[in-house]
Amino acid sequence: MKPSMLKSESKFRRIFETAIDPVISIDEKGVVLLCNPAAEQKFGYSTEEMVGQNIKMLMPSPYKEEHDGYLSNYMRTGKAQIIGMVRELEGERKDGSVFPMELSVSEVLSDGERSFTGIVRDISQLKQAQAAMSKSENKFRRILETAIDPVISIDEKGIVLLCNPAAEQEFGYSSVEIVGQNIKMLMPSPYKEEHDGYLANYMKTGKAQIIGMVRELEGERKDGSVFPMELSVSEVLGDEQRSFTGVVRNITEHKEMIDELQQFAYVTSHDLKAPLRAISNLSQWIEEDLGDDLNEETTENFKLLRSRVLRMENLIQGILQYSRVGDGEPTIVFCKLKEVIDGVLGSIVVPEGFLVHIESDVLGVYADQTQIIQVFTNLLSNAIKHNNNPQGEIRITARESETNKEWVEILVADNGPGIPMKYREKVFQVFQTLQARDTAENTGVGLAIVKKIIEKQGGKIEILDLDTLGTTFKILWPNKTQ
Repeated sequence: MKPSMLKSESKFRRIFETAIDPVISIDEKGVVLLCNPAAEQKFGYSTEEMVGQNIKMLMPSPYKEEHDGYLSNYMRTGKAQIIGMVRELEGERKDGSVFPMELSVSEVLSDGERSFTGIVRDISQLKQAQAAMSKSENKFRRILETAIDPVISIDEKGIVLLCNPAAEQEFGYSSVEIVGQNIKMLMPSPYKEEHDGYLANYMKTGKAQIIGMVRELEGERKDGSVFPMELSVSEVLGDEQRSFTGVVRNITEHKEMIDELQQFAYVTSHDLKAPLRAISNLSQWIEEDLGDDLNEETTENFKLLRSRVLRMENLIQGILQYSRVGDGEPTIVFCKLKEVIDGVLGSIVVPEGFLVHIESDVLGVYADQTQIIQVFTNLLSNAIKHNNNPQGEIRITARESETNKEWVEILVADNGPGIPMKYREKVFQVFQTLQARDTAENTGVGLAIVKKIIEKQGGKIEILDLDTLGTTFKILWPNKTQ
């Protein structure tokens, strides 16, 4: 044999012996001619135990009983059922255990003799992963089908990919009528006309106006009736395409309840303010009529009475303000933080010598301008009003969150007396205040309004536990530039 042939054969044998997958060669009758170490390891037989035996020894039923027939049929007719392709079968080890495998078979003609070489790939892990995925998919489908709220998924062009039974029930269409259609069929004007533009703009710029937050919109049913709803949209990045999934919540009852509460708050405040003013005026008249006949204690009591009346009026006004937060659809625009804060500082009383520092790595955020002004007005007013430091100071910093770029992190820190740990959750509740309730300015509604506004626009607020003087509020605002 020529040296080059010897070298080639040696190279082939090294490849054969080091192959990760089992390789087995058989003759026309199915008798094993050779096998590699990977085959020994996978099936649990030695080479001596396999060579010379029929290949069906490595097969469980029904493949074992069918194999000779397949082979003889191919030898007679030339019609292959497995040769030249990859098929999914099962293999059987020496210990009787069975495993799923992919088998690819090739035919070899050499010196008038025909043989067949099979390469085996154990796909047990793949099958386990597929089973787990199938189980997960079935679980997701059950959750989707039994969800109370409508769930609808669309592609990048707004075409509906799937919807659940709750969506059919809410909108009055069958899934057959919805899937394959543009999602705007479920929207009244002006949302219907605007939707494609919003989606195309997001795909082009990546700037979201609804994705990742909860927004109040309206839906339109098949019969043309319109209902108020909350919509939360999430983005799903798949291997081949991007999709968006929306969860809808009908808030008709919620809106009716809010309307009733707002009407109640308005009527109550109107009915209460008149007698309160009358009480204040009456006390003033009595004090003037009695003149010098009033002693010092009674005069002080009259002043206390009027301060209580004023506090009551402020509380009523606070209730009205709190009830109106989030009333109506917010107008979301890009708000430059420095301009917002400078505007607030120009509208409130800042004591002489009181220092306010603004450091921002971001230009601004997307928000309702009126409401974000209200947020900073309350926070800065409180920081100034409650600061007992001879040299008052507020430091405002804004930057992208280091842990999650989807948030803009805004810190409002002061060097005032601070808020004790036990009160840090309570201060965000209505009518919670750390000062005496006789202080007319202190209604305990301001921070509750701040929290409600921030959360309505998809953000978060908390008081940081820092080993420093004063109070630091941390606001996480959705970063819609991402």
